Amino acid sequence: MPISDARRRALTEPPSDLIEDDHTGWEFTLRKPPSFSPQPGLEYRDFTIRVDVHEEGRNADRRAAADINPLVRYFLRRVAAHGWEPDEPTDFDSLFKNDRVAYQSVEGRRWVFEVSSVVIRLQRALSS
Repeated sequence: MPISDARRRALTEPPSDLIEDDHTGWEFTLRKPPSFSPQPGLEYRDFTIRVDVHEEGRNADRRAAADINPLVRYFLRRVAAHGWEPDEPTDFDSLFKNDRVAYQSVEGRRWVFEVSSVVIRLQRALSS
């Protein structure tokens, strides 16, 4: 099921100051993976994008990726205006491989693949 334009707008409108806001679908988190090594002069945030994608049947995971990748690209364009850039690959396959996707899959008569959110680590220069 493709994401409707209204849902896409709701998911891709960050608050102007990019702080936690449960009503927009955008949320900063402070989780850092164990292998994380920060670079001096940069600040980092894990940013959760709630996507709520539900696909069923053959290739459900590929259709979910096709829905999610454009949302991630749009998000990155929006936060770039605030100095943030990705600190890791942001395509769905890379996020999935790096355990940055919250999902559930159910195999039965019809395979169901649901993605609730993806997490992207962002970085930006520290302000003086």
